[in-house]
Amino acid sequence: MNEQLNRDDLKTVLGDARHRIEDDFKSLHNSLFEIHPEWSRNERAANLMEFGRGQISSLDEPSEADRAFIADFVDHTEIAHDEAYFFCAYASGCAMGWVSTGELPAHLLADAHRIIREWSNRMFE
Repeated sequence: MNEQLNRDDLKTVLGDARHRIEDDFKSLHNSLFEIHPEWSRNERAANLMEFGRGQISSLDEPSEADRAFIADFVDHTEIAHDEAYFFCAYASGCAMGWVSTGELPAHLLADAHRIIREWSNRMFE
């Protein structure tokens, strides 16, 4: 991903990235929730987003904008299937990390989230 990325290219670039993060998601999801079975569905999603963001950006603490995006995701993203919801959270967190590293222009983050939500629903139908 790079600064020249536009909306037309976004779906292709994110599709390539999705394949790189799927295995990480499966491993992380299983491990993390064995350790914290008490977490609610929304706590799991928020933690997966935070982990994806931190893993990509290498920044320990999220910015205020990142915190707001995570809270908005948890409050407003309605995906019935748990696995789809959790993958969407993790992949959206990774997209936040790509914004932090400059690989994804910030103005495309909402578009990236919509694309990720579409994949997540198709992946876990």
